[in-house]
Amino acid sequence: EVIQSPKIMEAAQKAGDRAVPESSAVESLCKDLDFVTGESGDVQLDPTLAYGAAALTFKDVSFELLPGRERILSPCSGHFEPGTLVALMGPSGSGKTTLLDILAGKKTSPYTGQVHLNGLPRNELFPRLTSYVPQDDMMFPTVTVKEQVMFHTALKTEVPSTVRREDWAKTIELQLRAVGLEEVQNSLIGSDVVRGISGGQRRRVSLACGLATGAQIFFCDEPTSGLSATDAEQCVRYMRLLCKKYGVSTVVAIHQPRQEVAVLFDHLLLLTSGDVVYNGKMTEARRYWSDAGFPVPDLVSPTDYFLDLVTPGTLDSQVDLFREFYQTSPKGKASVDELVDRELCKAALTAEELLEARHRRLSQFGDMPPLRSHSIYGVRFQKQLQKVFCRQVRLLLRDQQGVLTEILVAMVQALVVGAAYIGIGKGEDAGYHQVGFYFMLVMTCALSGIK
Repeated sequence: EVIQSPKIMEAAQKAGDRAVPESSAVESLCKDLDFVTGESGDVQLDPTLAYGAAALTFKDVSFELLPGRERILSPCSGHFEPGTLVALMGPSGSGKTTLLDILAGKKTSPYTGQVHLNGLPRNELFPRLTSYVPQDDMMFPTVTVKEQVMFHTALKTEVPSTVRREDWAKTIELQLRAVGLEEVQNSLIGSDVVRGISGGQRRRVSLACGLATGAQIFFCDEPTSGLSATDAEQCVRYMRLLCKKYGVSTVVAIHQPRQEVAVLFDHLLLLTSGDVVYNGKMTEARRYWSDAGFPVPDLVSPTDYFLDLVTPGTLDSQVDLFREFYQTSPKGKASVDELVDRELCKAALTAEELLEARHRRLSQFGDMPPLRSHSIYGVRFQKQLQKVFCRQVRLLLRDQQGVLTEILVAMVQALVVGAAYIGIGKGEDAGYHQVGFYFMLVMTCALSGIK
């Protein structure tokens, strides 16, 4: 239940006309996908669609499984401007997912270092301004693409009281069109046993969910895992398009993309065994490697060459050399630390101000509940409960075979338990034996709930 652009709401309410400025901008965005090359300036910021205004800065972030023992991630720092597509790359076990989880606020274990949003320490509002796309998409197979996005936004944002469901649905359609899912909006998500959309489209559904809720920063864990080369490239192309058009940032943990995918990223943070060996622009990585004494050979994929040199145990491994070079090179750690210190001194919008700006825009088109400026939840508990309950009922009614199976299983359980304890209330020790009956009844209900 979110209307990302008030102009869309107003036009839809008055005339039901989809040919509004934002609609035209989305149409233009889809056409611009053909021009996404990874070169500087390939896609320009669209003032009609753009809302991103959050920079992410982190300083001396590190993680250890046990204090003083096994270090998973050595202290690292960095700064990502709005509209930046970032690749966290490295061999398996290099710490890229650990770093991603720390930056996204998903790491529950203690870690050291600081993470800032617009130069200020992140607070409880950070999850409301970000979107996390896990490696394994967690979606119900029997919901449609459009229903998934609408439900996700209903749990995270409020909508003006005068906005009709039809108008809201039209706005969600624009978000789906922005990620190339308009034609499959009424298709089921699907699973191994339920026919649905492709793996690449499922990844884009997660992007649409974050886009519809106005996320400032996206965190994606191995979004191309399990996808074909073509689907992987298409997925990253859409990420870059959204970053440049909407001004949002996307941080992607990725293992070893092929060259056509790697060039789409603006920034590369390369890790090996928990240590940073490069942290800078993707276009400057070749020169950095040449300065280290290892120029990229002709007809060789740069990303493959980078990983070959920083993967421990390989024949061409130069892990220690690149660790040392990053620490001593003027273009390595020193330049990153200088950038981080400079950005932390800049004043920018706070997390609360970013939420207030969106709240004010929506308030122009109807009464809005007060902004929950001190809660990690953007929607009241009662409304969340209502949405979850309604969706669960819809899923049960849609899966008629499953509902029938549940009823039959419950009837069989009732007959078995009833036959086992028939006449339990009779006799001198009736009260004693009834305790066992109630225990069995509670256990049966509990086990039914677990499944």
